[in-house]
Parts: sequence; C-alpha cells; structure tokens
Amino acid sequence: MNKEELIKTIATIIGSKKFEFSDAYVKKSGAPTIGRGEKPYWCVTKKYVYVECYAVYWYNEALEEYGYDIRKYPIFYNKGEGIFAHKIELKDLFTTDLEKILKDIQFFLWWEINVHKMEIQKELDKCESYSKAYSKMVKLVGVPE
Repeated sequence: MNKEELIKTIATIIGSKKFEFSDAYVKKSGAPTIGRGEKPYWCVTKKYVYVECYAVYWYNEALEEYGYDIRKYPIFYNKGEGIFAHKIELKDLFTTDLEKILKDIQFFLWWEINVHKMEIQKELDKCESYSKAYSKMVKLVGVPE
C-alpha cells in the first residue's frame, strides 16, 4: 500500500474516535512503538499519532521520502532542526511507520477478540457460579446484613 492508502485504511478502522490500546494489552505485550527510536505511542486518531518524542523533519533511511524521523533523544542533522512533539500528523510519518501502526492495530484487535475476551469470559463464568450460590443462600437463610 502507498502512504495515502495506509492513512485512509487507518482512518477507516479508527472511525471518528480515538483508538487507544487497552491497559490489559499494554501490560501483556508492552506499548506499541514507532520510529527509529522505538518510541511508545498510546493513541491514534484519524489525523494524529500521540507519541512523546524528538522529531526531525528529514529523509527516511532509504532517502526516498520526507517525514518526521522519530527519535528518543535530540540528534541534530546537518541543517535539520527537530521538535519535541506530543503528537504527529499521520501524513508526516514515513510509510514504514504507518505500516507499523496498521500492523499494531490489527494485532491488538485480534488479541482483544481471541485472547482478552476469553480471559474475561472465564472471569464472568466464575462470577456466575458465585451468583448461583448466592441465590441459594438467600433462599435458605435470607439476605445478610
């Protein structure tokens, strides 16, 4: 996919809301990361990715496209001046970063449906068994005070 198609696909998946990775996912898998500095990001919208980083508007590693080079620390290039950013527009990211964001979203959605949902279902089933025992207790001895 090219850059515009990636942005359109991400925007379609996200819709008009903020897309945030759940605490359960971050705890199990770690926060998703982008950029050469592998900086964690926590939220994606149709227009922005929210990442605390130092970014320089420069060429990518292959010298094929301009965009924000996301780094952990200020590394100054020849004439490039960077910014400390909290959010970066999707259109200003490299194609490789957009592909990484899309893969992170796809894996997160798969994980929520196939792993986390099952864990929650087990907890719910366990609570249901307690609910049945509580109902029997109420019938036999009344409501506890």
